[in-house]
Amino acid sequence: MSTSEKNKVLMTKEERNLIIKSNICDENENLKKILRLFKGSIKVKDLWKIKNIDVEVYNLIKTRDAVEEMKNSSSKEWAPKQYMGKIKKPCELCGNTKSEYKTTILNRINNNVLLVGTRCIHKFSEINKDLYGMTIYELERIVKKNPAKLDRIVYFNKICPYGKNIFSMWQNKYNEFEISFPNEYDDEFSNILKKGKRIYSLYINGKIDQNELKNFNSYMKEFEYLYNKCKKFHDDNKNNKYICTKKIEKFLLDRGLKITIEHIKRNGKITQDIAKYIYHIDFIKRFKDNIRKMFLKYRIQLKEINNMYIKCSYEYEGFDPILLDISLQNFSNNFSNIFYNLNINNLTKTELFNLLMIDDNYNNVYDFLGILNYILRGTSYNFYINERFYEKQQIELHKNNTKQYVIVKLNDILKKYMYVFYLSPSKIKLNLLDDIELIKNWTNEEEKEKYKIGDISKEWATD
Repeated sequence: MSTSEKNKVLMTKEERNLIIKSNICDENENLKKILRLFKGSIKVKDLWKIKNIDVEVYNLIKTRDAVEEMKNSSSKEWAPKQYMGKIKKPCELCGNTKSEYKTTILNRINNNVLLVGTRCIHKFSEINKDLYGMTIYELERIVKKNPAKLDRIVYFNKICPYGKNIFSMWQNKYNEFEISFPNEYDDEFSNILKKGKRIYSLYINGKIDQNELKNFNSYMKEFEYLYNKCKKFHDDNKNNKYICTKKIEKFLLDRGLKITIEHIKRNGKITQDIAKYIYHIDFIKRFKDNIRKMFLKYRIQLKEINNMYIKCSYEYEGFDPILLDISLQNFSNNFSNIFYNLNINNLTKTELFNLLMIDDNYNNVYDFLGILNYILRGTSYNFYINERFYEKQQIELHKNNTKQYVIVKLNDILKKYMYVFYLSPSKIKLNLLDDIELIKNWTNEEEKEKYKIGDISKEWATD
């Protein structure tokens, strides 16, 4: 091992001193004894000595990664207790007597206290650096520019132990509820927050005295009153199917539906006149039973509701069920009345199926073409698809007992033949044959390589 490798630092002096005072050394006396054998940093060349004394401790600190883990774990136990300002005492981490600005840090587990320079605190990323609602760095900057301001910050923390952080705590508590509150609640919270921040700023900057600061207590009480009011509103409405949540509110905001949000925020409820715009899964799933009943009326089975679609199935005369779907947006736009237990006036089976789409997966498409071929039995035609065609989104229509065929686009077939689900078998067959009779561009098998797929509108060209 080279000299440079032997002199590589495994644990700095600051790390060693912090770990000694941390909980890990309370639980492992041998570790504490070993660390105290050294006055400065511990280097790679010191490992042989440690190994000869205690193998377990050696295994704990033999790599820098192990030391980093110990350092980070110990650092999380510490937080600033009091800003001491300029003080002529050495830092208890690095030992520097010249460091001027000091802070005491407290271990929340064993209550050990260390007097440390602010620069040393920043060597430990996991140490909580907030004090009086701001960072140690901010406090140091304030002290250098305006020492009296620190006194006011400390006094404010006597009135409000959370310091400046009280405002973020209010915000977090108000936002912890999943539901979206009516405007009057938002306005009340905004007003409390605004007044609280204003009086804090005025006092910290020396614009008002301690007597006027006493008003801050009233704002804390106002917030507690509002919080309890919010909790009651939440508890009273948490099972209300028409309540708006923050997720739904964000969903609407992302889609630029600000007017819809304004309407909802009048009382926090989603009303019938705007329900068609609320195509969010959380809202629609509240009415799963209503949707199931509506579908069953037409022998459609509801399968699932996901973030994009309502999935369902329809069984045609004993065939395997065909999977169908409709987008949440399309469903809400057309059927939002059922959310309010209202009938869909004059809704016919034809209209419903024309709003549904055949789920585009190979097995489902294969089964659907099987139905078409069943209907076309006894005629000269049949549809054909395989996985290669499906990847190209193509279908072949063959003339039986000939070598003629035509290629059409799969998507056009799926859209065009939804009437299979609502017309009578005889009518379906007539429609299919009428469509096929319009095809002009049949191709022979020999010309297959020359054939170039075109738009279905060209295949079903009319005279």
